[in-house]
Amino acid sequence: MKRIHMDLAREYIDFGGAGGTGTGSRRRGITPSFAESQLRGTVAAYNMLAHNRVAYIADEVGMGKTYLALGVMGLVRHFSPGARMLVIAPRANIQMKWVKELGNFVRNNWRVTDNRVKSVQGDPARKPAVCHSLTEFARELTVNADRDFFLRMTSFSLALKRRKARAGYRKQLRGYVGWLPPSVLSTETAQGFREGYGSALNALLPDIDLLVVDEAHNLRKGFGTEDPRHTSNRNRIMGLMLGHPSLAGRGHSWYRPRVRRVLCLSATPFEDDYGDLWRQLDVLGHGGAQLGNACGRRIVPLRILADTGTDDDTKREAASNLLIRRVTHITIGGKAHTKNMYRREWRYGGFRSFDDPIRFEDPRQRLIVGLVQKKVAEVLGNERFGNHFQIGMLSSFENFLQTVRRIRAREHSAGEAAEGEGDEATFDGRQTRNRAEQRGADTRVLNALIESYQDRFRQGMPHPKLDTAVQSLASAFETGEKALLFVRRVATVAELARRLDREFDKWVRRKMKAALPGLDDEIEELFERFTSETGACEEPESGVSGPSAGSRLERELLSGVEDDPGGRENFFSWFFRGEGPKNVQSGAAFQKNRLSNTAAVYSTLFEDDLVAWLLGRPNRPVAHLEKKLGLSPQALRARLRELAWAYFRKRTGRTAGYPRYYVFEAYQSAALHLLAEA
Repeated sequence: MKRIHMDLAREYIDFGGAGGTGTGSRRRGITPSFAESQLRGTVAAYNMLAHNRVAYIADEVGMGKTYLALGVMGLVRHFSPGARMLVIAPRANIQMKWVKELGNFVRNNWRVTDNRVKSVQGDPARKPAVCHSLTEFARELTVNADRDFFLRMTSFSLALKRRKARAGYRKQLRGYVGWLPPSVLSTETAQGFREGYGSALNALLPDIDLLVVDEAHNLRKGFGTEDPRHTSNRNRIMGLMLGHPSLAGRGHSWYRPRVRRVLCLSATPFEDDYGDLWRQLDVLGHGGAQLGNACGRRIVPLRILADTGTDDDTKREAASNLLIRRVTHITIGGKAHTKNMYRREWRYGGFRSFDDPIRFEDPRQRLIVGLVQKKVAEVLGNERFGNHFQIGMLSSFENFLQTVRRIRAREHSAGEAAEGEGDEATFDGRQTRNRAEQRGADTRVLNALIESYQDRFRQGMPHPKLDTAVQSLASAFETGEKALLFVRRVATVAELARRLDREFDKWVRRKMKAALPGLDDEIEELFERFTSETGACEEPESGVSGPSAGSRLERELLSGVEDDPGGRENFFSWFFRGEGPKNVQSGAAFQKNRLSNTAAVYSTLFEDDLVAWLLGRPNRPVAHLEKKLGLSPQALRARLRELAWAYFRKRTGRTAGYPRYYVFEAYQSAALHLLAEA
């Protein structure tokens, strides 16, 4: 790769979208200055790859990192038509988003039809290959390796603890690497198998000219060169597949580094340790990269970012030769302000007012916080900890919610604790190698408190911060306003939703009592049944009740009536839309038996009478139709019956029984057919 200038890149890329020839979605709201900024970022990343072979786009959220990477990919492909590219996204939805944005970029932002990047049809010249598993990736490589492949990180998180699972992975992959010695994929041990599995994938992988890794910060725990035992399966298998140089020449003649250049993307490239950058690139096989500035006057090894003996200034200078970071800003009074200039940080817990801290209004909150502090102090007083702990290594440091039971349930549902997919349930492994401590030294005692409180009071344990947030959000039940809430941990989202559901239940109960005076006892009984049948005070359900998606779709196709199975997360979903209580004419029962049932008397209540609408909604539509068609009542009745019966038989395949909904639909179709003929 040779360095390029802005003028050359401008001939091929227009980030404003004006140069596109396709009819797909355009990038709306892109100002000329932002488009120019995008182009500068693309050229900078391309030239950094040409010079250092590694580059890291670390723009803030919303700055268009994906399009910068697509611009780099387009330039690489144009100047080297045979280049092979591999994109690794963090999850399935982002993987598909990459494919979609690739099509949009080629159609709307790539200016030339070169049959390298853009075909004569305006689509990507190389059709992207989306792989949903490593086995599928292996198969697609054997079919045609000269394509742009899109993988996701979660595919590398194999559950290998059980030998049966390892044997299954071995069987799936063996058909594509049958020429390898059987010992390579030995299933004796989990660690040995993942080494062989990654090496076998390396045997299939052709040389990759450009590897693009989105949200690369997920790899910050490294490849585990010094001690692979504590490295996730995801990182280890990925590094082995790409040909990590530390294993080159160790017994496998085919094994070698496969990636020439690496482009990483993340808005949070590292937390507080420059070594995170080195560990990410080391997983991708480029931990030994040499970083030079634009003039090439000083070359420093990337490895110094993880060197504890190197000062921060040196590391910062080295990182500047790797990172491309642009920050968002708004213009105030003609001057650009970054977020640090126009935002104010709330440090004192104020929720509605900046410096007004959250107060413990509920005595239970005071007691619970005091009890948690007491129990945590007792744990830390154990001789095992010596009255000290590493910062952040406590479950209660964030909240009172992440229990062992929930962690185990998630691991069980995942099959076998697929490593790399549950990072929110553990702490940073670099702080401790002890698995129990990674889950928080106080997790066990917190778990006991939470379960004891739920057993005694049949509700979740109070939490001042979350309860205040929920009370504020609950006002939307009356106002209908929308709110956007940012949380620190993904696990907190489910807990907030659960607490909001309980507040919603209280609100619905009040509304029902106000609207139905004299039925207080019956309403109370219904809510007691809801709590009893759904376990509303326990942890949230993992899914909704009711029929499977397949059966719902089948019924929708048959009946034409949308069937909403509702749920069990709150009273409204259960009583008005879900299963509801037995032997009670609930909203759910009414919908199911009186509305959704094709034979029910009200099954056509919300259906449009299209015939009457076409006739101008006369008082006597049948008589109006007779006049419109010039038919006698007897002739019209006979013709409608004949056509309706033919449609009914074709639509339902039934020979007996006449559900009201189908009969209505058949006669509507018959009348419309006659009007069309007229």
